[in-house]
Amino acid sequence: MMHPFQQTYTEELLVYRNFIDIDQQGLINILSWRNRVEVRKWMKSVEEIPIEQHLKYCAELKDKTDRGHWVIEENGRALGVININQYFEVDNSCEWGFYLNPVYTMGDTMLKVFYYSQHLLFDYLNTHRLIGKVKLDNKGAILLNDFLGMREVDKEIIDNSLYSLREQFKEDWTNKRPNIEGLSGAFVTYILSIRNNKNHV
Repeated sequence: MMHPFQQTYTEELLVYRNFIDIDQQGLINILSWRNRVEVRKWMKSVEEIPIEQHLKYCAELKDKTDRGHWVIEENGRALGVININQYFEVDNSCEWGFYLNPVYTMGDTMLKVFYYSQHLLFDYLNTHRLIGKVKLDNKGAILLNDFLGMREVDKEIIDNSLYSLREQFKEDWTNKRPNIEGLSGAFVTYILSIRNNKNHV
């Protein structure tokens, strides 16, 4: 039986397509998303990844159980990628991240991809704790993390960049999970409340 990190998951109009199930041209297309300057500048490794290195890495995923990679598809549109970069079996936790398909960077796509990623990690993979590292000057990602429950627990300097270290537990997701239907409106309200609070300080 395939390991959960190697499987594709489907529900109604939503698909989490595992990299293992994507053909070579599809993987090359995904690499082009990741290698865009506006994407990789927020990653720990900001260098471009060569095609040969990327394809070799993807070919080896069928033998790996400490990481996983999926394309998130909604209504047939590939919105972005969710990565488990490292899995820690001792406490059933994982360090994760995501990036968007540049075709869908406008609107609420980032919000959806973040939410759908949490859904995969908590509800399908039954992860106990999520760990995230966000560059402190990535203001949009910081807002998303705060809004969707990835709370800051520390800060750390990595390769001369300051990161906000984040975590979220499955229990918090289960008890406070927002409704996808009203997610965009709730996020706008959240941002406005922050601005109003700053204006009254």
